Amino acid sequence: MCYATIHEPPPPPGTLIDSDTLSDPCQPDVMKDYSQVGKSMMTMADMMQTFVEMAYRKFCQMSGQMNVARDAQKMANHVNIIISQLGESGEVGVLPAEVTHYLRDNNILVDEQTIDQFLHDNARIGRCGQEGQFHLFIGISASAMVSINTALKSTETQASDSVQCSQQKLMQLMKDFNTALTVTNNVQNMNVATVKSIEHSIR
Repeated sequence: MCYATIHEPPPPPGTLIDSDTLSDPCQPDVMKDYSQVGKSMMTMADMMQTFVEMAYRKFCQMSGQMNVARDAQKMANHVNIIISQLGESGEVGVLPAEVTHYLRDNNILVDEQTIDQFLHDNARIGRCGQEGQFHLFIGISASAMVSINTALKSTETQASDSVQCSQQKLMQLMKDFNTALTVTNNVQNMNVATVKSIEHSIR
């Protein structure tokens, strides 16, 4: 329950107001008689806080995309090694489990198919070892490996492009923050000069 309170005179220009006081319904409406300079200072402070929060969210987003680009490139390198080892005589290779899990966990499509569907449709029987001592295994062709590598490269490119866009946005937010800070300092300096002028006139 709110009780009646004695309204105190408004604070002098440039005085910082406790945010708890502003949000307390039991306290007098200090903003009602607050100076225009004080309102301007509070507005600029809110703007700078907004810029800081936006920059933090953008930085987190950029960091996530950087991780995506790095991991996709790492997986593409694994596939490139296998492609380089496969000849053009119809040999097949086994996709590393690490790459398969990465494609599956990140829902990366290969030729518009999930990795499980793609492996099922492109599975081939290969053999490994010397004549008379070889064993059979299930693998995929070099062309199928190229399709997987293309999907990984596309993911890497998209993530890298997103990082560049985030960097540009972050730089713009920093520029806006610096502009707001400069304006705030100018308003504060003007307020100090005004107060000193008034004090000098009174004396």
